[in-house]
Amino acid sequence: MDFKLREELSSNKVLRATWYSIVVGFFLLFVLIPPIYLFTYLVGSFDKLPLVFGSVEIIEDMKSAISLSYAIAATVTIIDLIAALPMAWVLLKKEFRLKRFLDTLLDLPMALPTSALGFSVAMFWLRVADLRSAFWAVVALHVAMSYPYMLRTLIASLKSVRTQYEIAARTLGAHPFTVAKTVTLPIAKPGIIAGSILCFAKSLSETGGTAVTLSVIKAIERTGPVLIKVWKSVPEETEVFLLAGGILSAILIVSSLAILYTFRVVAARWKIPLKRIWSWEKDLSRKPFTSMRDLLSISFSILVVLAPSMFIALFPLWLKFEVMPRGLLAAIWNSILIALITTLINLVTGVPLSILIARSKSSVLTSVLDALVNIPLIVPTTALGFSISLFWSKGIALGLSDLTVISLAHISFTQPLLVRNVIASLEQLDPSLEDTARTLGANPLKTFRKITLPLISPGIIAGTILSFTRSLGETGATISVVPKALTAPVYIVELVSERAYSVAGISCVILLLISGVLLYALKRAGRGT
Repeated sequence: MDFKLREELSSNKVLRATWYSIVVGFFLLFVLIPPIYLFTYLVGSFDKLPLVFGSVEIIEDMKSAISLSYAIAATVTIIDLIAALPMAWVLLKKEFRLKRFLDTLLDLPMALPTSALGFSVAMFWLRVADLRSAFWAVVALHVAMSYPYMLRTLIASLKSVRTQYEIAARTLGAHPFTVAKTVTLPIAKPGIIAGSILCFAKSLSETGGTAVTLSVIKAIERTGPVLIKVWKSVPEETEVFLLAGGILSAILIVSSLAILYTFRVVAARWKIPLKRIWSWEKDLSRKPFTSMRDLLSISFSILVVLAPSMFIALFPLWLKFEVMPRGLLAAIWNSILIALITTLINLVTGVPLSILIARSKSSVLTSVLDALVNIPLIVPTTALGFSISLFWSKGIALGLSDLTVISLAHISFTQPLLVRNVIASLEQLDPSLEDTARTLGANPLKTFRKITLPLISPGIIAGTILSFTRSLGETGATISVVPKALTAPVYIVELVSERAYSVAGISCVILLLISGVLLYALKRAGRGT
């Protein structure tokens, strides 16, 4: 179809409404329904609910697990925000040797299977600090796991801030710290909110890595997702414990939605800049404070995030092996292919959905969609795999290939990562720029291509990286829909479970190297955009 004809068709309201309807329908069918399909299981077992609520032991386990999960998620989110904000500033505003290398390296923990990451972090902190506290061990794991989500979102958000505003403030005599507090951070607030939601949801839903970490340190405490995993594996009275796991998942989903919605409302009304400007802000804008801030930020990212995450790859025993593990390259190829397919579909359907939500805030439908986008992020991965397996068992029965079923299953928990980042970028974009283009005669497609897309590209690139790495490192959902799937995360987790740590180390190194090359290429493409 001729490009000019496509631009003319973009002005047709009926066609635009049809396209958005298709996008919303895709979201409901492939993203929202699979994770919440477990509610149909609960409805079908309604008459058996008294068996769960009549058990004091089950109720007490639920209470302690829920409180521990929320305490960890809140702590992790606060640590991530405090640590990632100055690091995002360093990577965006500073120039130093190996900057691009470090920038790419900080994304690699997202590409590791969570179970392997949980083992790596637990072993690192056991050897370095003999850390055996369940709370702080899981916090250390979740920080290493979720820090890249916060960092990537903040970088995209800060990159979208127009430098003219900062230059104007500096011209008027404001010090850099004052400019950041009164100009940059208020404009970047949507990205801060989005990053906080992603980190909170990631921590709250994490299962595999948490279970491995608690097992390594021999802790008896359990988070909500881990308790669900334990209940699913109980050999006797399985139906009661499966039902309890479904109820606990439903409680986590509903309560998390309420918390995240409240957070979004409160954060949207909260004003970051303080009217008063203190005299010490001048000192905070100069050396040695700025140098100390940058040094601490880089040190945190290396010592708390990278070193624990890469410990399994540096495990000394793997040096004894000179032969590449059999089947690894095929598993890595399958994982990369699935991640690429998933990410491409997310881009085609997720960007239009983000535009619909961000540009129609007054609509009841889009407000509901904005809240529903968070659901796949907060469903515990054990419950997610259980729910998705129920839903996609029909797809397997229809004769769909394993590759297709796994890709469709991955869309349900990766598309929200892209959508949240793009929405944050759109919320920072001044609508008057698009209005001006339309006033000058540009149709919707040309306005998007020439104005909107270049300005929101940092959010799209960040969301693409998060979506790709999340799919690349997923284990639980993959096994749930295709138990004998040959993907890199499944392969590595099997090696860890068999205590073949040396071979797992080789596999992690190869996976990290390939992932690093792909992520670097993606970032180069993003800089070109």
